[in-house]
Amino acid sequence: MRAIMLLIFLLCLLSSVNASALDREIVYKTLIAEAVSEGETGMRAVACVIRNRSAINNLRVEDVIAKGFYGSKRKDLDEFVNNQGARYTKLARRIVKEIFIEDYPDVTNGATHFENIKAFGVPYWAKDMKQVAKIGSHTFWKE
Repeated sequence: MRAIMLLIFLLCLLSSVNASALDREIVYKTLIAEAVSEGETGMRAVACVIRNRSAINNLRVEDVIAKGFYGSKRKDLDEFVNNQGARYTKLARRIVKEIFIEDYPDVTNGATHFENIKAFGVPYWAKDMKQVAKIGSHTFWKE
């Protein structure tokens, strides 16, 4: 009985940062929707933000995405991802594995938020945050 309880505890602990198989599907699609135009470095940075926000707020990766990654809410998400081609799907899946399974280093200096300020301006929520990185068209902030 103790062994089962220990196993359940360890699984809960690991799931707080690692993405489950279901989570990985939405994560790789979110990376493409949010940053395919930024290439590998941009998608890696967005994955780091998801991981950072999940760890800091002790949330499941899926919940983090649902709360603030608008690319994941596209009505045409599957079609958009498919239109980007197999190359980007393969790349995004590799990035998800590296960030969430292999604990790849954070390229954003601990960022929890990002925005393309050239296209959308500085968001209201960034005013009390510290800017920690600029990667491609995205500016990154930390809570």
